[in-house]
Amino acid sequence: MQLLQSYDVSILTNDIVSLVKSTSAKKNYLFEQAINSIDERYADEVISTCLEKLLKVDDSLQQVFINKIFAHPNRKLKKVLVQVLMRKLNKLAA
Repeated sequence: MQLLQSYDVSILTNDIVSLVKSTSAKKNYLFEQAINSIDERYADEVISTCLEKLLKVDDSLQQVFINKIFAHPNRKLKKVLVQVLMRKLNKLAA
């Protein structure tokens, strides 16, 4: 997959959200491919949008997404995820 362009963010987030809902091996592979295609410039937007959309569907799916990101070898994505979660916690605390 090519690196993500800014106009592809919504398409990718929709794909990731639908792939998180599935447990099949093929969809897990597609999820990994989608995660690998995230350009670092858009990682924050993609991760925060996915978290918001998954929360609207089912909060347990949000936890599945978080676990999959933490299981992914890309440390930068993990760092972005932690930053997004910290922002959300700070908003709740305020």
